[in-house]
Amino acid sequence: MVLEPDSVSKELVVTKIHAGVTKEQVRDSTGWDIRFANNLCQTESPSEEELVTLRDLIRRTKEARRKLS
Repeated sequence: MVLEPDSVSKELVVTKIHAGVTKEQVRDSTGWDIRFANNLCQTESPSEEELVTLRDLIRRTKEARRKLS
């Protein structure tokens, strides 16, 4: 999800949520009475390059943690 400050109140407002995520799930995962933008959008799916980069980061992190154990 993406939070952005309201232009008037400066309160953080959900402006984008990931595909398949509901407002109810966001509410249940948040510790306050969260607000949603009137024009709530869906986040863009990651590109193939972004996915490759994230998977490589996860792999390298696991390797580093194993070496520390």
